[in-house]
Amino acid sequence: MSHPTDGDTPPSYPPPSGAAPGYPPPAPPGPPGGYAAPPPGYAPPPPSSNAPGAPGAPGGAYPPPAGYPAAQGGYPAPGAYPPPQGGYAPPGGSGNYPRPATGPDFSKVAIGDWLILGGGLLYLIFSFFTWQLRIDVDSDFFYAYRNGWGSFYIIGTLLVLAVTVVRALQLFVPQANLRSVKPEFLVYGAVLGAAVVLLSVIVILAQNGIMYTGAWLALIMALVVAYGTLLSAQRAGARLPFKVPGPA
Repeated sequence: MSHPTDGDTPPSYPPPSGAAPGYPPPAPPGPPGGYAAPPPGYAPPPPSSNAPGAPGAPGGAYPPPAGYPAAQGGYPAPGAYPPPQGGYAPPGGSGNYPRPATGPDFSKVAIGDWLILGGGLLYLIFSFFTWQLRIDVDSDFFYAYRNGWGSFYIIGTLLVLAVTVVRALQLFVPQANLRSVKPEFLVYGAVLGAAVVLLSVIVILAQNGIMYTGAWLALIMALVVAYGTLLSAQRAGARLPFKVPGPA
């Protein structure tokens, strides 16, 4: 094999567009490799009614593949779901869900508590009645009317009413956070208030004056409140120096 020498022209390649002499022409383009040409007379199938977007197709969805069972009923339309099982009802409706209490539960009020509340309320009314008509002979028959809010009588009035208010808040207003007040403290306040009212009656009788029915009624209600606090404290398990007779 001879090598080109200086001055010789290198051999040129034939243009790519033409075929080299002696070679057959290239084959015409056909289907991709691995696919055979369709047989003579083959026609494409008509468009399916279940094709996406075709008329009659439900929402343009594809049908399930062959061999798979159809969906049972499909998904329900929005808003057609059945209510949840368990009896829960919407707010304001009926159902098994208990509705929150909207008022005080009077079934939990014991006899002693009713005595405190009722006696305290009646004491408040009787405290505005006339308790005493005082007459001073040495001052040209000077006289003055007094009730449960005059002189030192007001001390017993405030004690009895304070015990009543505290117990009412403990029973019906738990947000007041007065459960920390022990039953013994209510007993001490009610007994001391009744003692002051009793002392007021003794002073009125000892003075030159006339005692009215309001003082007697207030004394009775103060004793009722004191007795109610004893029953309530005994029911709550407070340690009392003696057993209080009466309903639990």
